[in-house]
Amino acid sequence: MKRISVGLIVLSLIIACGQAFSQTAASPQKLGVTDGDVKAVATNFDKIQEDFDKYDLDFVTADSADYEKVANDLENILKKYGVSGPNRLQKTASILSGAAYEETAAQIEREMDAATLAYMKSMGIDPYAAIQQLKQNIHPDDMKVISRNSRLFRNLFDDD
Repeated sequence: MKRISVGLIVLSLIIACGQAFSQTAASPQKLGVTDGDVKAVATNFDKIQEDFDKYDLDFVTADSADYEKVANDLENILKKYGVSGPNRLQKTASILSGAAYEETAAQIEREMDAATLAYMKSMGIDPYAAIQQLKQNIHPDDMKVISRNSRLFRNLFDDD
């Protein structure tokens, strides 16, 4: 799962820019994520990451002078790689977070048998609850699109 950490780094950088997840967990904003958006992010992930690496995003916050310019530049990068607008940064953050949820849930299912899961639940441990935050700020309609396309991100979760 080495490469997904890069995706989660991108996600945290996007969140640090103040663009992602502006709605509360109780009512996530529907972003209109499309199959094409998911495919664009999955197909162009390395190129997007390379272009994002040109920015020192650690110091860009919503109240910094460079915020609007950097946010516009990042939106344009995502547009260049086929993510539809508006809200390209939020869509990309949701796509990466949703894909991470899907892969982690699949890994739990692959690595834990039913007896182990039942035993953990009897002890008050729910491995699925631990990963719920990955999708709590994604509108259910957007998550459906991400889920049905999550296989496109398989290469990000493989050890190289």
